[in-house]
Amino acid sequence: MIRIPLLLITGFIAQLVIFNYLSPSGLGINFTLLIAIQIALIRGSYTGELFGFFSGLIEDIFSLGVIGERALVRALIGFLAGRFKGKFAVQNIFFQIFLVFFIFAFYNISIYFIRAIFYYSPFPLKRILLISALNSIIAPLVYHLVKKASAR
Repeated sequence: MIRIPLLLITGFIAQLVIFNYLSPSGLGINFTLLIAIQIALIRGSYTGELFGFFSGLIEDIFSLGVIGERALVRALIGFLAGRFKGKFAVQNIFFQIFLVFFIFAFYNISIYFIRAIFYYSPFPLKRILLISALNSIIAPLVYHLVKKASAR
């Protein structure tokens, strides 16, 4: 069970140090959300919800945005993704790509609407689709890394 908090810390550091510098335009890989989705698919709703909440809370603390927006949406995503455990072949590459694409679209749209409550910004549909596609392409790789790291 100690491996899950280590995944959270490692994922956050990797996203902060590596992935933020590789994407100066902001169209980068959201590694902690990818890990949260994969943890939920491997371990189930409860663990996915907790991991999603804490990964979102850590990012909220270190960002300049609204505290709790990422924690709330990621907890919901972790719970919903965990509901797929045992119902589908979650290790299937096409299922991973499809599921992660729609989860990332949902995540970015949800964050947009939460932020729209506090300040106005135009709806970034093209940006949401690009981020969703980029993250869904590497989802199968992250799934296998998380599965090895969280093996019981």
